[in-house]
Amino acid sequence: MGGGTLEHFNWSPELHLLLLSLSLLFLVGTAGRISNKAAEDDDDGGIRHALFISGVEFLFLVMVSTLKPKDTCEGEKMAAEDRDLIEILEEHNPVDMAKYINYVSAPQAGAIATFSGTTRDTFEGKTVLELQYEAYVPMAVRCIKSACQSARSSWNLMSIAVAHRLGPVPVGETSVFIAVSSVHRDDALDACKFLIDEIKASVPIWKKEVYTNGEVWKENKEFLERKSELEKGARDENRCCRKRLESKTNGHGCCGAKVKIDDGGCNGESTEAE
Repeated sequence: MGGGTLEHFNWSPELHLLLLSLSLLFLVGTAGRISNKAAEDDDDGGIRHALFISGVEFLFLVMVSTLKPKDTCEGEKMAAEDRDLIEILEEHNPVDMAKYINYVSAPQAGAIATFSGTTRDTFEGKTVLELQYEAYVPMAVRCIKSACQSARSSWNLMSIAVAHRLGPVPVGETSVFIAVSSVHRDDALDACKFLIDEIKASVPIWKKEVYTNGEVWKENKEFLERKSELEKGARDENRCCRKRLESKTNGHGCCGAKVKIDDGGCNGESTEAE
């Protein structure tokens, strides 16, 4: 592994510090032995010792400084993630909205935007008794974290809190709650809308509507729109790959070349121009 440096390895900051500390101890011990030998040989041993120790300290600072940019970048990323609170609540655990608002509150926050999704009592003329939610929790948490990261990359945010209930949610109670804080209101408002739309569209949480005369699993409008967009993109790509375009000219004028494109290269066939 010639030419390798510390940053080429996926070591933790704690291991970096341990290795640097051991290296420093070794160098200091070596310096002590050299200075003692120098003191026995001539009167300049003390000066040489001081110079050697200064060199060791300088080397140590240089080694630490090479780690600082990477550690600082990772620290900032971890600090941002630490300001995101994501909770999938088990059955019969109501959403404590005050808890999440307090979590995102800060003296620097000039705005806190919230969204509370509640169960309404009717849908298309049918009386709703409750909503029931199920989820694949590990993936749901990962998807919500990803949505939070996307929101942070688009808006200047301070803290984010997202909570979603599982199990039955009676009429009037909250099933999903989002709180976002920022210095200015536009960031918090836009990010809050983005987050609820993204949760509805991509997070694996499923909803059943229970009526007085039956029940049905429902797909969110945002999910259906996202699904339609993906299917349309797949169809367009497939149509492009199947498309055969052949254009010929009669050889008159300056554009007398024949161009033939077959399958767009999608099947490994070459594109030919004469």
